Amino acid sequence: ISSVELLVTRMKDIACSRENAVRTSPFCRGVSDVATGIHIGRLTADTNYTVCVRYLCSGDNSSEVTCHAITTGTAAKSEPQFRVFVNANASERSANVTWTTDPTVGQFSVTLWKVPLHRAGQHVPVDTVTPNASWCTFKSLEPYTLYKAEVSAIASRPVMVLNATVFRTLPEEPSAPENFHLVSASSTAMTLQWSAPREPRGPLSGYTVFYGPAWEHQKRSSMETHNTSVTVTHLTPNTEFEVYVKAFNKLPNGTAVASSPTRIEVKTGIGAPSKIQNLRVVSRSKNSVIVSWSAPQKANGPLDGYVVHWCNHSGASSDIASLAAITNHSECHSLQPTRETRANVSPLSPESTYVVAVSAFNLQDD
Repeated sequence: ISSVELLVTRMKDIACSRENAVRTSPFCRGVSDVATGIHIGRLTADTNYTVCVRYLCSGDNSSEVTCHAITTGTAAKSEPQFRVFVNANASERSANVTWTTDPTVGQFSVTLWKVPLHRAGQHVPVDTVTPNASWCTFKSLEPYTLYKAEVSAIASRPVMVLNATVFRTLPEEPSAPENFHLVSASSTAMTLQWSAPREPRGPLSGYTVFYGPAWEHQKRSSMETHNTSVTVTHLTPNTEFEVYVKAFNKLPNGTAVASSPTRIEVKTGIGAPSKIQNLRVVSRSKNSVIVSWSAPQKANGPLDGYVVHWCNHSGASSDIASLAAITNHSECHSLQPTRETRANVSPLSPESTYVVAVSAFNLQDD
């Protein structure tokens, strides 16, 4: 009990003491002359008290003090407190939930909730289990999703303690990028575009674009981007390329998990050929020379032909050595385009110095 009730007959004044020491107010209380008892509260449980009573008469007369020793009762024992500590270890599609609590507890209820992305959303119950051990496993979860595991521990007495932990499942490989297509292409570059995966299954860390000649399946260059478009440069003209893109997520340890590829084939445009090779004079006369050459190392297209240019270097300025100067100089001339790798340059002036140049061309990109 937390209080003691004392009844006295004809009480006028009560003096209270604890452990034989007389206390002053508020431990001393008075009552009316018609009272026959008093309730004394706010005492300490399981404690020895001495309660003294005396009767006050009119004037200065009073009775002797009568004391009585009493011990307050023992307080009712409260239920011992216990707590539940919850932990979760998650993979991409499952989670192991463990907890520790009072060893006397043998009954548990575990509820898994899907946490909404927005605060206004409601938690969605996923599953509830009642294991006998202090662990359980939830499977078939969604990757990179917030969950709340709520553990209720029921003791032998009718007391239930609840605790919870929030965890996120790991990312896994996204679904493949969609709508992969060519935006534009030149002889040496192409611009590609795609849409994000329908199922990112993670924070969507980025994309990797792979490309290479279609016939060289083992040789692929690659580049990473966070965007859904990319321009690939330094390509070979007039070449069929196989191009594919993968989306990827990164795990906490830095490992990348990539989607299946989305593929297209792209052909670069025709480019200008490289320089012809091995230009030389085969024979000469006083009015002509015959020159020959080899095809360019890189045709960069169908190689539609050659143009032969020549200039009389004897009376011309020294700035006509370059092909650009030869083709634009007033004293320079050109033969009709030819597909042959040999040409007769004429008419020429005897005893004169000439500059001869040959350029290969493709009609689509001269």
